[in-house]
Amino acid sequence: MQQKAKSDSLKIKVCGMRDLENINGLIDLGVDYMGLIFYPASSRYIGEESSYKEVSGVEKVGVFVNSTVDQIQEAISIHGLSLVQLHGNESPEFAKQVKSLGVQVIKAFSVKSISDLQKADSYSEAVDYYLFDTKGKNPGGNGKAFDWPILNSRAFARPFFLAGGLNSNNIEGISVINNPAFYAVDLNSGVEDSPAQKNIKEIEKIKNKLAGICQNIQ
Repeated sequence: MQQKAKSDSLKIKVCGMRDLENINGLIDLGVDYMGLIFYPASSRYIGEESSYKEVSGVEKVGVFVNSTVDQIQEAISIHGLSLVQLHGNESPEFAKQVKSLGVQVIKAFSVKSISDLQKADSYSEAVDYYLFDTKGKNPGGNGKAFDWPILNSRAFARPFFLAGGLNSNNIEGISVINNPAFYAVDLNSGVEDSPAQKNIKEIEKIKNKLAGICQNIQ
């Protein structure tokens, strides 16, 4: 059974955060989720010395690529994460183990064609959300969009985040998506001045545009 999005307006997640002043700008703007990347190969990796446990006013999502359950559990404790995003080759069984740690789980899928969307089906009982990102050389943050209308081709058992090159110039294009499971947009490289440094004014533009188009996509 398809699970509908939880509100009449799309949520906003900004991924790849690191700088506390930049994070406070997001919180002031009223962004719903922020992503902290725990993947050392990423230019947005938070490093080993930082702690974001005292950050409040936004849901903190830890983004992991093929990490161990122990590594994820440690990060949850250190940073006060409420959600974990699995952006690698993690199995449904692994996702269930992470969910048992007391967090919500987002499973990311790299998308090029309709067949890539089918992979989500086997995770329906293991995760709380799906995330659909553009297939590229990196696990995420490739700065490119995929063919969004293919999201209308099927029902999804969980609400989904849309990622992949979203910016203030193309955000209105998401109006082609007519799927009740469409829950949130995930912003990253399309709103950056430099890796992990987000342009708050650009995000505000997107937030304002979303407010005007949500009625057409829910």
